[in-house]
Amino acid sequence: MEKLIDTSENSQTDKNRSYNNNGLVIVIGPSIMVLDYIYSSLKNNGFGFCAMDINTSYLDNSHLPPSDLLYLYTRNEEDLNLLSSVDIQTLELPTIPLIKSKIQDSDGEVVYILVYLGDDFSNRTVFEAAKAGKELGRIVVCIIAMPPKWEGIQNTIRANNAFAGLKPFVDASFVFYRDIFDEDESEIFDDFFSPLEISTYTFKMPFDAIYRIINQQGEIVIDASDVKALLKSGAFSAVGTGQCTLPDRMSIMLEQVLDSPFLHYVNKEKCTLILLSFEASEQNAIRMEEIEECTNLMRQQFGEEVDFIIGLKKDNTLGELAKVVCLFSFSEHEILSNL
Repeated sequence: MEKLIDTSENSQTDKNRSYNNNGLVIVIGPSIMVLDYIYSSLKNNGFGFCAMDINTSYLDNSHLPPSDLLYLYTRNEEDLNLLSSVDIQTLELPTIPLIKSKIQDSDGEVVYILVYLGDDFSNRTVFEAAKAGKELGRIVVCIIAMPPKWEGIQNTIRANNAFAGLKPFVDASFVFYRDIFDEDESEIFDDFFSPLEISTYTFKMPFDAIYRIINQQGEIVIDASDVKALLKSGAFSAVGTGQCTLPDRMSIMLEQVLDSPFLHYVNKEKCTLILLSFEASEQNAIRMEEIEECTNLMRQQFGEEVDFIIGLKKDNTLGELAKVVCLFSFSEHEILSNL
């Protein structure tokens, strides 16, 4: 079933009211390394920030203003060494009240949490941050990097246990596995990109997709309520993007979408809902037969029962180029390959 959302005065008003601030971004642990790459663009687009780590070296080397940094425990190296031998699960986290204050001060309805799962600090802190967001009535979205095989089986077990514990407090989880970068399985990255740049690109994908869709203006737009419904409708989510010129642009864009790091290893048959947002110039507008071609190709990959929400935007600056942003909702997080 395709759902084409038409523009209305009420939906436009709701969109502006609910997303005058596009949400709070909480960055935990080693994922702080990506902040300098994404901070300015997201801040300019109305996102708030909060970064924290037990190791202050990442925070000290970042270019974030002090108001957006939460230092944990100590800046003393000897105390840090001592903390490494303490059970992090039993420690009281002094930053939790500060996290709650940051969430309360954010105008947006969504709290995004970026985290590399695996180490005890990240596992514990993401749980507390997600719980705080849920208690304050926010939509909680986690963007999670799972550990690669070379970090060892214990780290993988800790990450899987932490992910399972997050589920009651998270509306949507965008999960990618860092092994796909090590194994160079993805064709969307050229060889000259560093691992940090690749991780940064991947972490940004859900932000860019949700922001572009919510702020879309066109003849057929997707309302913010539909995005929220998708984020809340499944056990986890995924995102993919594509762009191409004529001819055969639909099949080529779909290939790019399916190569998304968030779609590696997942069972596509568990997908229940796909949100498709197209952009093209008026001269090269997306045709209804192309949309039908796209949904048919999608059903071949994700099953005949999957539902669609579709939006169209005209952007004459694109010329011959067309773009698509896809958000996916899955009923459960099932991995087809044991990493």
